[in-house]
Amino acid sequence: MTIHVGHSDHGKKVMRSIESAYSPVTMQVISRSENDELYGGVIYENYTGAGGSLLAHVAGFRPNWLNRDMLYIMFDYPFKQLAVNQVFLQVASKNEASLRFAKSLGFKEYCVLEDVFPDDDMILLRMKRDECRFLKVKPRTVFSRRTDNGQAESSRSAGL
Repeated sequence: MTIHVGHSDHGKKVMRSIESAYSPVTMQVISRSENDELYGGVIYENYTGAGGSLLAHVAGFRPNWLNRDMLYIMFDYPFKQLAVNQVFLQVASKNEASLRFAKSLGFKEYCVLEDVFPDDDMILLRMKRDECRFLKVKPRTVFSRRTDNGQAESSRSAGL
């Protein structure tokens, strides 16, 4: 398993899955792959500064892509490294699977924006830093080893 930071091809795939475009200038991607197959990833954008907020987009392409290490990293980045107080997600109100998934992570409905999509409303979900249970989770592998290309490797993939 490899966790990537800033992998543009992964960013493009994640954003394409929500019918949007990836910008390496304004977005940060953290993704997980194995044997060069993208398992899933999260895109962050609209950073308002320390103490502010961030918008996230999440997409999974394989079942169980979101393991303990990925969960830790995807919340460590905004809440600890960027020091934001809250992270937002945007989900179409008819997308029940994504709403269930977001709520299972601890996101709560914040507001409904009517008619954002041609045939649907948008639900804005929010997680505050003090509500994030994943900041207390200890990663199972040592992912702090960096490769020359900006990837963080787990101890399993590094052969430790």
